[in-house]
Amino acid sequence: MSFYDGLAARGAKLHYNKPNDFSQLEANIQKYGPGIILIESIYSISGTFSPIEEIIRIKKQYGCVLVVDESHSFGLFGKEGRGYVHMKGVQNDVDFVTASLSKAYSTRAGIVFSPNSTFVKENSFTYVFSSALMRNDIVRIRAMWDLIKASDDRRQKLQESSRLLRRELSKVAPVVKVQYPSSIFRMGGLALPSHKNVKYEGPTSAIISIRSKDEEEMSALHHHLSARGILVSPFCAPATSPKHPIVRITVNASTTPDEICKVTSAVAEFMRPAITAKL
Repeated sequence: MSFYDGLAARGAKLHYNKPNDFSQLEANIQKYGPGIILIESIYSISGTFSPIEEIIRIKKQYGCVLVVDESHSFGLFGKEGRGYVHMKGVQNDVDFVTASLSKAYSTRAGIVFSPNSTFVKENSFTYVFSSALMRNDIVRIRAMWDLIKASDDRRQKLQESSRLLRRELSKVAPVVKVQYPSSIFRMGGLALPSHKNVKYEGPTSAIISIRSKDEEEMSALHHHLSARGILVSPFCAPATSPKHPIVRITVNASTTPDEICKVTSAVAEFMRPAITAKL
Protein backbone atom coordinates (compact mmCIF):
# COMPACT_ATOMS: atom_id res chain seq x y z
CA MET A 1 0.00 0.00 0.00
CA SER A 2 2.93 2.39 0.54
CA PHE A 3 3.41 2.50 -3.24
CA TYR A 4 -0.19 3.57 -3.73
CA ASP A 5 0.02 6.11 -0.91
CA GLY A 6 3.12 7.68 -2.45
CA LEU A 7 1.67 7.75 -5.94
CA ALA A 8 -1.60 9.23 -4.68
CA ALA A 9 0.29 11.91 -2.74
CA ARG A 10 2.11 12.93 -5.93
CA GLY A 11 -1.02 12.78 -8.08
CA ALA A 12 0.62 10.27 -10.41
CA LYS A 13 -1.42 8.59 -13.13
CA LEU A 14 -1.42 4.79 -12.99
CA HIS A 15 -1.60 2.50 -16.00
CA TYR A 16 -2.00 -1.13 -15.02
CA ASN A 17 -0.37 -3.97 -16.85
CA LYS A 18 -0.98 -7.72 -16.72
CA PRO A 19 1.97 -9.57 -15.14
CA ASN A 20 4.64 -10.46 -17.69
CA ASP A 21 2.57 -9.13 -20.61
CA PHE A 22 5.37 -7.34 -22.46
CA SER A 23 3.27 -6.35 -25.46
CA GLN A 24 0.80 -4.56 -23.19
CA LEU A 25 3.65 -2.87 -21.32
CA GLU A 26 5.18 -1.60 -24.54
CA ALA A 27 1.77 -0.50 -25.82
CA ASN A 28 1.17 1.52 -22.64
CA ILE A 29 4.58 3.19 -22.93
CA GLN A 30 3.99 4.01 -26.59
CA LYS A 31 0.56 5.45 -25.76
CA TYR A 32 1.35 7.41 -22.59
CA GLY A 33 5.08 8.00 -22.95
CA PRO A 34 8.07 6.89 -20.83
CA GLY A 35 7.47 6.68 -17.11
CA ILE A 36 8.21 4.64 -14.01
CA ILE A 37 7.82 0.87 -14.28
CA LEU A 38 6.89 -0.69 -10.93
CA ILE A 39 7.26 -4.45 -10.53
CA GLU A 40 7.65 -7.07 -7.81
CA SER A 41 10.61 -9.40 -8.12
CA ILE A 42 8.35 -12.18 -6.85
CA TYR A 43 4.62 -11.63 -7.21
CA SER A 44 3.25 -11.71 -3.69
CA ILE A 45 0.00 -13.51 -4.56
CA SER A 46 1.20 -16.24 -6.91
CA GLY A 47 4.87 -16.59 -5.95
CA THR A 48 5.85 -16.29 -9.62
CA PHE A 49 9.22 -14.78 -10.52
CA SER A 50 9.42 -11.63 -12.60
CA PRO A 51 11.34 -11.95 -15.92
CA ILE A 52 13.42 -8.96 -14.99
CA GLU A 53 15.89 -9.08 -17.90
CA GLU A 54 13.09 -8.56 -20.42
CA ILE A 55 11.67 -5.68 -18.40
CA ILE A 56 15.13 -4.10 -18.23
CA ARG A 57 15.35 -4.36 -22.01
CA ILE A 58 12.06 -2.48 -22.38
CA LYS A 59 13.10 0.05 -19.74
CA LYS A 60 16.30 0.84 -21.64
CA GLN A 61 14.62 0.90 -25.04
CA TYR A 62 12.04 3.49 -24.01
CA GLY A 63 14.03 5.45 -21.42
CA CYS A 64 11.93 4.52 -18.39
CA VAL A 65 12.81 4.33 -14.71
CA LEU A 66 12.59 0.87 -13.14
CA VAL A 67 11.56 0.28 -9.53
CA VAL A 68 11.71 -3.32 -8.27
CA ASP A 69 10.06 -4.27 -5.00
CA GLU A 70 11.98 -7.10 -3.29
CA SER A 71 9.75 -7.50 -0.23
CA HIS A 72 9.23 -11.22 -0.88
CA SER A 73 12.76 -12.01 -2.09
CA PHE A 74 15.09 -9.85 0.02
CA GLY A 75 16.91 -12.12 2.45
CA LEU A 76 15.83 -15.27 0.58
CA PHE A 77 17.72 -15.13 -2.72
CA GLY A 78 21.18 -14.24 -3.89
CA LYS A 79 24.49 -14.59 -2.09
CA GLU A 80 24.09 -13.43 1.52
CA GLY A 81 20.38 -12.94 0.86
CA ARG A 82 20.86 -9.78 -1.18
CA GLY A 83 17.76 -10.48 -3.24
CA TYR A 84 16.53 -11.49 -6.66
CA VAL A 85 18.01 -8.48 -8.46
CA HIS A 86 21.46 -9.27 -7.05
CA MET A 87 21.04 -12.97 -7.84
CA LYS A 88 20.40 -12.07 -11.47
CA GLY A 89 23.36 -9.68 -11.52
CA VAL A 90 21.30 -6.75 -12.82
CA GLN A 91 21.63 -4.36 -9.86
CA ASN A 92 23.29 -1.73 -12.06
CA ASP A 93 20.32 -1.79 -14.46
CA VAL A 94 17.66 -1.21 -11.80
CA ASP A 95 17.11 2.39 -10.73
CA PHE A 96 15.52 1.69 -7.35
CA VAL A 97 15.04 -1.42 -5.24
CA THR A 98 12.56 -1.29 -2.37
CA ALA A 99 11.75 -3.86 0.29
CA SER A 100 9.64 -4.22 3.39
CA LEU A 101 11.66 -5.45 6.35
CA SER A 102 8.61 -7.13 7.89
CA LYS A 103 9.17 -10.35 5.92
CA ALA A 104 12.51 -12.19 6.16
CA TYR A 105 13.88 -9.53 8.53
CA SER A 106 10.98 -9.86 10.99
CA THR A 107 11.13 -6.20 11.89
CA ARG A 108 9.43 -2.98 10.93
CA ALA A 109 10.32 -0.27 8.43
CA GLY A 110 11.43 -0.59 4.84
CA ILE A 111 14.49 0.06 2.75
CA VAL A 112 15.31 1.77 -0.54
CA PHE A 113 18.42 1.02 -2.60
CA SER A 114 19.63 3.06 -5.53
CA PRO A 115 22.90 3.73 -7.36
CA ASN A 116 21.99 7.38 -6.80
CA SER A 117 22.03 7.59 -2.99
CA THR A 118 22.07 11.40 -3.09
CA PHE A 119 18.68 11.45 -4.83
CA VAL A 120 17.17 9.27 -2.10
CA LYS A 121 18.54 11.42 0.73
CA GLU A 122 17.49 14.72 -0.83
CA ASN A 123 13.96 13.61 -1.73
CA SER A 124 12.92 11.38 1.19
CA PHE A 125 10.64 13.09 3.73
CA THR A 126 12.18 11.04 6.54
CA TYR A 127 15.57 12.59 5.81
CA VAL A 128 14.31 16.08 5.05
CA PHE A 129 12.34 16.30 8.31
CA SER A 130 14.80 14.27 10.45
CA SER A 131 12.25 11.56 11.21
CA ALA A 132 14.20 8.54 10.05
CA LEU A 133 14.50 5.33 12.07
CA MET A 134 15.29 5.35 15.77
CA ARG A 135 18.69 4.04 16.82
CA ASN A 136 17.21 0.89 18.42
CA ASP A 137 15.55 0.03 15.10
CA ILE A 138 18.86 0.44 13.28
CA VAL A 139 20.66 -1.80 15.80
CA ARG A 140 18.03 -4.50 15.33
CA ILE A 141 18.15 -4.29 11.52
CA ARG A 142 21.96 -4.49 11.52
CA ALA A 143 21.84 -7.56 13.76
CA MET A 144 19.30 -9.20 11.45
CA TRP A 145 21.45 -8.31 8.44
CA ASP A 146 24.47 -10.04 10.01
CA LEU A 147 22.37 -13.12 10.75
CA ILE A 148 20.80 -13.27 7.28
CA LYS A 149 24.15 -12.78 5.52
CA ALA A 150 25.46 -15.88 7.28
CA SER A 151 22.39 -18.02 6.52
CA ASP A 152 23.10 -19.49 3.08
CA ASP A 153 22.49 -22.95 4.58
CA ARG A 154 19.04 -21.88 5.79
CA ARG A 155 18.21 -20.43 2.39
CA GLN A 156 19.13 -23.77 0.85
CA LYS A 157 16.93 -25.59 3.38
CA LEU A 158 14.09 -23.20 2.57
CA GLN A 159 14.38 -24.05 -1.11
CA GLU A 160 14.25 -27.77 -0.41
CA SER A 161 11.21 -27.45 1.89
CA SER A 162 9.39 -25.13 -0.52
CA ARG A 163 9.97 -27.50 -3.41
CA LEU A 164 8.77 -30.51 -1.40
CA LEU A 165 5.59 -28.82 -0.14
CA ARG A 166 4.78 -27.45 -3.59
CA ARG A 167 5.23 -30.89 -5.12
CA GLU A 168 3.08 -32.66 -2.51
CA LEU A 169 0.31 -30.04 -2.48
CA SER A 170 0.11 -30.14 -6.27
CA LYS A 171 -1.00 -33.76 -5.97
CA VAL A 172 -4.09 -32.88 -3.90
CA ALA A 173 -5.05 -29.28 -4.73
CA PRO A 174 -5.03 -26.70 -7.56
CA VAL A 175 -1.73 -25.03 -6.70
CA VAL A 176 -0.76 -21.95 -8.68
CA LYS A 177 2.15 -22.93 -10.89
CA VAL A 178 5.32 -20.93 -10.38
CA GLN A 179 6.86 -19.55 -13.55
CA TYR A 180 10.44 -18.36 -13.64
CA PRO A 181 12.89 -17.54 -16.41
CA SER A 182 14.64 -20.70 -17.60
CA SER A 183 18.00 -18.94 -17.32
CA ILE A 184 17.93 -19.17 -13.50
CA PHE A 185 19.89 -22.17 -12.26
CA ARG A 186 21.76 -21.01 -9.17
CA MET A 187 21.08 -18.87 -6.12
CA GLY A 188 23.97 -16.43 -6.28
CA GLY A 189 26.65 -19.11 -6.12
CA LEU A 190 24.61 -21.70 -4.25
CA ALA A 191 24.12 -24.91 -6.20
CA LEU A 192 20.80 -26.17 -4.89
CA PRO A 193 20.47 -29.95 -4.62
CA SER A 194 17.29 -31.62 -5.77
CA HIS A 195 15.01 -33.23 -3.23
CA LYS A 196 15.50 -36.98 -3.58
CA ASN A 197 15.12 -37.81 -7.27
CA VAL A 198 13.38 -34.61 -8.36
CA LYS A 199 15.33 -32.92 -11.12
CA TYR A 200 16.49 -29.41 -10.22
CA GLU A 201 14.90 -26.83 -12.49
CA GLY A 202 15.81 -23.57 -10.79
CA PRO A 203 14.82 -21.77 -7.60
CA THR A 204 11.30 -21.90 -6.29
CA SER A 205 9.32 -19.45 -4.23
CA ALA A 206 8.42 -19.90 -0.56
CA ILE A 207 4.97 -18.58 -1.49
CA ILE A 208 2.62 -21.43 -2.39
CA SER A 209 -0.93 -20.47 -3.37
CA ILE A 210 -4.01 -22.68 -3.73
CA ARG A 211 -6.74 -21.54 -6.11
CA SER A 212 -10.35 -21.48 -4.91
CA LYS A 213 -13.42 -21.55 -7.13
CA ASP A 214 -15.02 -18.70 -5.16
CA GLU A 215 -14.63 -16.68 -1.98
CA GLU A 216 -16.83 -19.08 -0.02
CA GLU A 217 -14.48 -21.98 -0.74
CA MET A 218 -11.47 -19.77 0.01
CA SER A 219 -12.91 -18.82 3.40
CA ALA A 220 -13.81 -22.44 4.19
CA LEU A 221 -10.27 -23.65 3.40
CA HIS A 222 -8.81 -20.84 5.50
CA HIS A 223 -10.94 -21.81 8.50
CA HIS A 224 -10.28 -25.52 7.94
CA LEU A 225 -6.51 -25.01 8.09
CA SER A 226 -6.61 -22.46 10.91
CA ALA A 227 -8.60 -24.89 13.06
CA ARG A 228 -5.72 -27.35 12.66
CA GLY A 229 -3.07 -24.87 13.73
CA ILE A 230 -1.90 -24.00 10.21
CA LEU A 231 -1.41 -20.29 9.56
CA VAL A 232 -2.36 -19.26 6.02
CA SER A 233 -3.46 -16.03 4.33
CA PRO A 234 -6.69 -15.73 2.29
CA PHE A 235 -6.69 -13.31 -0.65
CA CYS A 236 -9.75 -12.14 -2.56
CA ALA A 237 -10.85 -9.07 -4.52
CA PRO A 238 -9.53 -6.42 -4.76
CA ALA A 239 -6.19 -8.09 -3.94
CA THR A 240 -6.94 -10.73 -6.61
CA SER A 241 -9.28 -11.12 -9.54
CA PRO A 242 -12.87 -11.65 -8.28
CA LYS A 243 -12.87 -14.98 -10.11
CA HIS A 244 -9.59 -16.23 -8.66
CA PRO A 245 -9.39 -15.99 -4.86
CA ILE A 246 -6.51 -17.91 -3.32
CA VAL A 247 -5.19 -19.19 -0.02
CA ARG A 248 -1.48 -18.46 0.38
CA ILE A 249 0.88 -20.68 2.34
CA THR A 250 4.34 -19.36 3.21
CA VAL A 251 7.18 -21.75 4.00
CA ASN A 252 10.02 -20.83 6.35
CA ALA A 253 13.49 -22.27 6.85
CA SER A 254 12.40 -24.11 10.00
CA THR A 255 9.52 -25.97 8.34
CA THR A 256 9.98 -29.70 8.94
CA PRO A 257 8.99 -32.72 6.80
CA ASP A 258 6.39 -33.62 9.44
CA GLU A 259 4.85 -30.15 9.16
CA ILE A 260 4.81 -30.44 5.38
CA CYS A 261 2.99 -33.76 5.76
CA LYS A 262 0.52 -32.15 8.18
CA VAL A 263 -0.27 -29.30 5.79
CA THR A 264 -0.64 -31.63 2.81
CA SER A 265 -2.92 -34.00 4.73
CA ALA A 266 -5.12 -31.14 5.96
CA VAL A 267 -5.51 -29.71 2.46
CA ALA A 268 -6.23 -33.18 1.05
CA GLU A 269 -8.87 -33.70 3.74
CA PHE A 270 -10.57 -30.47 2.72
CA MET A 271 -10.37 -31.18 -1.00
CA ARG A 272 -11.64 -34.77 -0.76
CA PRO A 273 -15.39 -33.89 -0.65
CA ALA A 274 -14.97 -31.71 -3.75
CA ILE A 275 -13.23 -34.54 -5.60
CA THR A 276 -15.92 -37.02 -4.52
CA ALA A 277 -18.66 -34.65 -5.70
CA LYS A 278 -17.05 -34.43 -9.15
CA LEU A 279 -16.91 -38.22 -9.40
